[in-house]
Amino acid sequence: MGYDWSTLQTELPALIAALMEIPCDWRKQPRKMQQGAHASLDALAPTALGVDDVRWADVGDPATGVQATVVGQRELTLQVSVWSPQQTLGSSARVYLERLRTRLRWPSTKETLRDLGLALVRIETVVDVDPVEDGRVRSMSTMDVRIAYGASETDAEIPYIEDARITSTFSNAAGDQLGPALQIDISPTDPTP
Repeated sequence: MGYDWSTLQTELPALIAALMEIPCDWRKQPRKMQQGAHASLDALAPTALGVDDVRWADVGDPATGVQATVVGQRELTLQVSVWSPQQTLGSSARVYLERLRTRLRWPSTKETLRDLGLALVRIETVVDVDPVEDGRVRSMSTMDVRIAYGASETDAEIPYIEDARITSTFSNAAGDQLGPALQIDISPTDPTP
């Protein structure tokens, strides 16, 4: 089965928001203006892990025969950025990311990720950015979360040869056909070559 990106687009921000207890959206998509703490997600370049494999499946009908599916493992870096209007330690952006770090390890979270077709690989360090906006320092931190998933694409069905028969006629130098014991006639139902 192939990975469902539309599921990732809708379900992943909702999961992250629930774990951090603040609103969360994809950074490059329209969102409501937030007055309080909020988060955004970026999906950074998926990479292939190893080499993709081609798997063949018999579809049962000789006219359409077999079907190839290319499967492979991928790893995606999910960058979570949090902004908070407050600089107090208990309300800073870092606190929300540390909350996310521990809650991503919950068995219930791992099960939810598994249901989405994802697996948690690694959680990177929290990086404090703290930009200046309108002459005031704003609390901002980011953290990368690495997740793995399987990718697959299935090609159209193609016919295959169900039965084959090999025949050959041997002749001598004069062009005369040799005896029947020396001729070759092999079919799939013939047990003797």
